[in-house]
Amino acid sequence: MATADTCSILVIDDDAAVGRTVSLILAHAGHRVTTVGSAHQGLKLLTGGDFDLVLTDIIMPELDGIETIRRIRTDHPGLRVIAMSGGGKIDKADFLYMAAALGADDIIDKPIRSERLLEVVSGVMAQPPRMMPGRS
Repeated sequence: MATADTCSILVIDDDAAVGRTVSLILAHAGHRVTTVGSAHQGLKLLTGGDFDLVLTDIIMPELDGIETIRRIRTDHPGLRVIAMSGGGKIDKADFLYMAAALGADDIIDKPIRSERLLEVVSGVMAQPPRMMPGRS
């Protein structure tokens, strides 16, 4: 069973350097981390994987993080999700607000600071998982 101190985390980010950095921070804190470079890869892993938390970038080619969160909420409603964004042509706060409105448990902006990342992960993992619709 996962605790706020240790859990299995899937990191989805098309920027390999960011994915590696986030993974190293989380692994150093004792988490089991799997990193993929696309939302399609991440969603495929979720069908057979046993993850406690997903950290997903918002701005990605092919399938963005907003749609990824929507699919996770549909297919894995109890899975915890943190959205990450460094922005783009639109202010990153707008992307992160959309992610939160669509079901991200928390948000974090890039560039990611180690202390902030670990604080957000701990906070999300300390919360009870979302319940499936129609269940109490």
